Parts: sequence; C-alpha cells; structure tokens
Amino acid sequence: KDIKTVDDLRKACPDMVAKIETEAINAERTRIQEIENATLPGAEDEANEAKFVKPIDSASFAKAVIASMKAKQQKQSKDYLDTHYTEKITLDALAERFYINKFYLTRVFKEQFGQSVTNYLVQLRITQSKRLLRFTDRSIEAVAQECGLNDANYFSRLFKKVEGTTPGEYRRQW
Repeated sequence: KDIKTVDDLRKACPDMVAKIETEAINAERTRIQEIENATLPGAEDEANEAKFVKPIDSASFAKAVIASMKAKQQKQSKDYLDTHYTEKITLDALAERFYINKFYLTRVFKEQFGQSVTNYLVQLRITQSKRLLRFTDRSIEAVAQECGLNDANYFSRLFKKVEGTTPGEYRRQW
C-alpha cells in the first residue's frame, strides 16, 4: 500500500496509530508531571508552557508509525523464517507474503538483524542440522531434507563452507 499522509496511515493501520498516539500522549503527560514536580528555578514556567505544547506534528508522527511498522514487518519475517526454515523459501515469496519490496526487505532486515535474509536462513538451517547430526542417527540426506535443503551435495558444501568441516566429520566429533 502507498501511505503518503497521516490520514492514509490512520486508515491502513488504525490500531497501531491509536496505540502510538496513546503512548505519545502518556509520554507527554509524564514529561509535564516531571516538570511540575521539579524544584528547579523556572520549573513552574516550563510546566505551564509544556501544558500548551501542541501534540506531535504529523511528520514526526508519521515517521514514528512507519518505524514501528518496519520493525513489526521485520519481526514477522524473522519469525516466519524461524518457523518455516524447513520449507523452500525464496526472497520473492517472503517479500510477497509480507507485501513489501524484496530489495527493501533485504535492506531493512540487514539493518535490524545485522545479516541478510539469506545468511540468516542459512545460519538457521546449519544450526538445526548440527543439532540433528549430533543428537540423532538420521542420514546426512535426511538431515539435509529436514533442514529445508533437498540436495545432500549442496547441503554438504554449504555445511563445510559455514562450519569448516563436512557433516560426517562434524558428527564423528561427537
């Protein structure tokens, strides 16, 4: 959806907007209360002035809401990866699932979590495969498939690239 104004935002996400407005009002009330309780010279003047301060301007409000939406989308995409890593996941499908551009998804995911979507998914799969290799007797092919990698040769190459050892050697270490 194209959100260009605060009204567009209110229509698209009424619950989130209401929550942010409530939080902003409560924060402002707390700030006023702190100023009123202060015993510093001139605190009374600042408290009186604060009571008449306008609510957040619409640009600041829109930025806050958009930042909140970004964080929520990224958390949702990460949670989705955490629960569906065993499935075939493409960046296109992930972006489509959350109604966002794949380039935007990649950039913001990396900003928030410190690694790309692809690297995060690889790490998830390798971590799970290490657990399976260590604590089960499943074949390497079965482990690969259970971790969302249907090609055992690709799995072995990827595992060695990430861990510096093959899956079989890793299993023998334990």
